[in-house]
Amino acid sequence: MIQRIQSIHLLLISFLIGFLIFGGQSFVDISGNDSQMNDTVLKIGFKESWLQNMDGERSMIIPNSYLYYFSIICGILSFIAIFLFKNRKMQLLLCGFNFIFIILILFFMYYYVNKFSPLLANEIESSYNLIGVLPIFLIIFNALAMRGIYRDEILVKASDRLR
Repeated sequence: MIQRIQSIHLLLISFLIGFLIFGGQSFVDISGNDSQMNDTVLKIGFKESWLQNMDGERSMIIPNSYLYYFSIICGILSFIAIFLFKNRKMQLLLCGFNFIFIILILFFMYYYVNKFSPLLANEIESSYNLIGVLPIFLIIFNALAMRGIYRDEILVKASDRLR
């Protein structure tokens, strides 16, 4: 019974998380000068952060461990919840935990931007990429999945009452 709409929402969460982690793109680009007064761009991604000069050479690669691990946990939880369609209470519980991990992902995105911004001596310009908006869609899809699971639970209780 994988054709339920909440299964599609949970699958979309898994795909978006996979794209965020393995896409290799940054969600924030901060332009400025490093300590040697070279024009550099600080790129902060879900897996790692790095300084990139104007030639495209990467230097000072720093792993974003918490953001990476919470993203993996979120993707795995949503994928596991797809196959728990017979146990809706456990599916709701996993979606609740998934919601907490999505909030932690948003928190660590903010944390890493503030942590790595002082690496540049003179911050000229910062820009968020489209990837920085995708965790908001994770919250929406998770809420829609929870709503669908809850409606299924109410429908099953109503049909049991009629028997």
